[in-house]
Amino acid sequence: MTEPRKAKTGEPMDEDFWRRAEEKADAGLDPSRLRRRVGRPTLGTDPAELTAVRPPPRLWEGLALVP
Repeated sequence: MTEPRKAKTGEPMDEDFWRRAEEKADAGLDPSRLRRRVGRPTLGTDPAELTAVRPPPRLWEGLALVP
């Protein structure tokens, strides 16, 4: 049998781990324990929408994004 995966803390993610995690989730979330995530700043107050586009190569050249 393979060894269970390990959590960030190094403890094995076995049945006991998931039972304790479920108990914590059922108890509720304490917002004071949340940490702010590092990453890109928000673009405003509303959620941003990701849109994929495929502009022609000539447009990329005009934007000077092609090396």
